[in-house]
This record gives sequence, C-alpha cells and structure tokens, in this order.
Amino acid sequence: MRIFLIAALLTSLFTYADPAPVTYTVNDKNITLHGEKYKSGYGYNLKANTVLRLVTLNWPPYIDDHLCNKGWLYQLTVSMLVKRGYGVHIEFYPWARAVREAELGKADILFPEYYIDDDVISENILTKTRNQLLALSEPIPGGDLSFVALKDHTIDYDGSINSVKNRVMGVVRSYKNSAKLDELIDQGEIKTIVANSEYQLIHLLLNGRVELIVADLEVLKASVYKSLLSNRDKKRMLKVHHNGNLFWKI
Repeated sequence: MRIFLIAALLTSLFTYADPAPVTYTVNDKNITLHGEKYKSGYGYNLKANTVLRLVTLNWPPYIDDHLCNKGWLYQLTVSMLVKRGYGVHIEFYPWARAVREAELGKADILFPEYYIDDDVISENILTKTRNQLLALSEPIPGGDLSFVALKDHTIDYDGSINSVKNRVMGVVRSYKNSAKLDELIDQGEIKTIVANSEYQLIHLLLNGRVELIVADLEVLKASVYKSLLSNRDKKRMLKVHHNGNLFWKI
C-alpha cells in the first residue's frame, strides 16, 4: 500500500505537547518556523491569507505528537504547505475522529491515508462514497501492510486472503486495508475484533483474542517502542512472526 494526503472537498478534549520547529529550504537558505500552540493543536504561519486545518493521528514512525519533531511526515506536510503560502493549523485525533472531521468538511486535509477505492462508502455520510467527499494527493512513501501472527502460531498463508479467511483477525477501527480484505470483512466472511490503535492491536494478538492482525510492521514496532512498558516486555511483544507481505503497493 502507499499512503497519501487527503483533502476535504466539502467546504479538544485531547492534551498535547509543545509545537515542533519545522525547517525547510528556499533558494539554498534554511528557514525555521517554531510554531505555536493554537486551539487544540499547533499553528504555523497563521498570518497567511488562507489557514488550512489539518487533522492527523499518532502513527509512529511516520507522525506522532510525541516523536522528535513529530515525525518526518509532519515536517514534510507543514513545510510543503507553508512554502506555498498557506497557514497551517494541525490537530491530532483518534483516526475515526480525524476521518469524521474531514468527511464532514470541518477540516481541509486529512493525513496520512491509504488508497481509497471508488466504491468505499463514507462512514459518516452513508449516501456518499469517501471519494465523493475527499480527494487523494499523489502517493508518498510508507504504509506497507502485512499479516502478523505470534511466532509459534502456524498460519497456512499461501499469498491469498482466502487461505486465512477462517482466522479471527484484528484490525484498527476505520482503517481501510485492501479492497478484497475489506469486502470480505464487510460481508461477514471474515470475523474481526476491532482495536482503536496498533498498540491495542498487538495486545489482542498476545492475549489470544485474535490469530492474525493486519498492520504496518513499522507502525506496530514504533507503537510498542513508545509505550511505557519495560524493555523486557517490549522485547516480548516484538517477538512476532511476519507471515509474508499480503498486500502489494498501489
């Protein structure tokens, strides 16, 4: 899979850390914006004629409110927009909330996002598809998805979703995976347990509530590393077996 920025076509209660400085280059000159706390998030270049509201989530190692400089995707997105003269107001939410803000036209940009097929229905406006409400940018690096199982748990995965459709899977709420997998889940042919984050997802796996989870391995590992667990428990949680790359890049 590839991840995208996504713009809304329809015209907090969360605590947050300090704004991260954002540095970019113009004509071989480095420019650093220190940003400021603004509403329930952060603001950059707020005196611009147009200030865009961006919504995102904690999704390390790409972006996270508590990563160094909030991650490379945060730096890329803010600098890209500011260089084009926009102001930026950026907020972190749980993913389902971020999607809702964008689909209801309360935010201008939602990021990052997987590719969205044209027949995927909005979870917030059931008479519209997500692509009728949102427009994808060009793809940016990252977002490869895999099936992940416990190291000692034998999974007969042969490269097709049908070979594991009888396994109980863990997925993250409101995430879009592959078209085929999501279709089977929607039709009730695959039993799933829903988590609110990758960190909760790996707990489902370790506690035996699911046999497989669907995740970006880099996000999964980063979510464990950033947790408050002891180093011993972190190593235990990361002893998982990568059962081959199920999804292809789009």
